[in-house]
Amino acid sequence: MRVQVSGLAPSPAGEFYELWLMDGPTRLVSLGSFRVPSSGAAEVAVPLPVPLRDFAFIDVSVEREDGDPAHSGESVLRGSTSLT
Repeated sequence: MRVQVSGLAPSPAGEFYELWLMDGPTRLVSLGSFRVPSSGAAEVAVPLPVPLRDFAFIDVSVEREDGDPAHSGESVLRGSTSLT
């Protein structure tokens, strides 16, 4: 899957963005992390470990480099996985 984002704040030291599949607060699958340069735009290509149709949303969160793999609860983008 390829995701393009724009208008995001550049990633400061100690923080990054994480791409998730989400179907509720406890059903999440991390797809990968990325940093955003000063342009505010990034393109991320990730393999899909599960069928996209099994999840309602694609979510982008801000994460801190603290070793905790859980979603921070700080979403900056969220969109439907539905193509209709």
